[in-house]
Amino acid sequence: MTMEFKGGFLPQDARYSNDLQKFMDALEGRIGAGCHQLARDIGALFPEVGAGRRLQDVTIPPDTLRVLPVLVVQDLMLRAPFINYFLNQRFQSERLLYPVRRGLEVLPLSVVQITDLETLVEMAEALDLDVMHFFHRRTQMDGEMLSDVQYFVSQIPEYRTSGESERFHEIFDKSLKEMSAMFFKDGK
Repeated sequence: MTMEFKGGFLPQDARYSNDLQKFMDALEGRIGAGCHQLARDIGALFPEVGAGRRLQDVTIPPDTLRVLPVLVVQDLMLRAPFINYFLNQRFQSERLLYPVRRGLEVLPLSVVQITDLETLVEMAEALDLDVMHFFHRRTQMDGEMLSDVQYFVSQIPEYRTSGESERFHEIFDKSLKEMSAMFFKDGK
């Protein structure tokens, strides 16, 4: 799994203008670089035969057959329909600039909003969810990346009943006590 993280938010005028070109330009300007960086780094880690690996001090199992690219974003707006599709298209075009060794499958780009990633980490703790398998399965079920990660999270049966880890409850309880102490007399 290769990951790139992009913070920041799309500007309001791009979000609410009803101008598709303005929205796509802002998406490209704020998030598109992540697609380029992932493609470049995958090409550097798994170069074509004859080219030397261009990233040092990174341990890669020699029997790696697949690479799962993940772009983690901060903006909730990027959960909107077709955002993952458009960014995957951009990633696929960038990949052409950085060929990889024969036999390596580079899976479609998964765009995940940070709170969804945190939910998956929590489910990994509470339900023993294999996050890598989750992303791989998603790429197999939706190769064009037409839907968002949250949709696939909601399809996990255990998610609806018990998706919270003990660690989450401890952090939440501690935060609740601290907030109560700050805002209320006697902490109540």
